Amino acid sequence: MRIQHKTRNIQKTDLLAVAELFGIRRPERFIDALASDLAGWNETAKELGVSGEVRHHIQEGLDAKLAEVKTFNPPDG
Repeated sequence: MRIQHKTRNIQKTDLLAVAELFGIRRPERFIDALASDLAGWNETAKELGVSGEVRHHIQEGLDAKLAEVKTFNPPDG
């Protein structure tokens, strides 16, 4: 999937730009809800029988992205 012509290093600013393009009001609430759902991914994967090594690898990537989303503060506008 491409966001703002990117398939890698997609930032919250990219998501906010797409939301603005489509007239989505208060897009942060959707982004925050998704971040919250992703935070519980490891437990769900465990319940589904995903190996610990695979869960760990995926969780590291998710944690890095969630940290970016949580620490980003968009400019007022």
